[in-house]
Amino acid sequence: MTIRERIRMTRAIYNITQKDVADYLGLSKQYITQIETNKLTATDERMEQILNAVYSVGELKKQGRLKEVLEELKKANENNKTKTE
Repeated sequence: MTIRERIRMTRAIYNITQKDVADYLGLSKQYITQIETNKLTATDERMEQILNAVYSVGELKKQGRLKEVLEELKKANENNKTKTE
C-alpha cells in the first residue's frame, strides 16, 4: 500500500474530508485531492506531514474538538497572511 493509499484509507476510516485535512495544514482541498490521486508529486516529508495531519484531525474529531481547532487554525492562517502582505 502506497502512502497515498494510506492517506485516503485513513481519512475514510476517520470519516474526515479532504477539506478538513487541507484546513488543518493551511493548504487547499485541491492540493490534497491531487496528492491522493497521484496527479501531483510531493516530497516524502510532505506526504508524511499529510498522513500525520490525517491522524491528528481524526483524533480531534473523535474528541469532538475538530471544529474548534480548525477555526483557530483558520484565524491563525489569516493573521499570517495579513502579516506577510
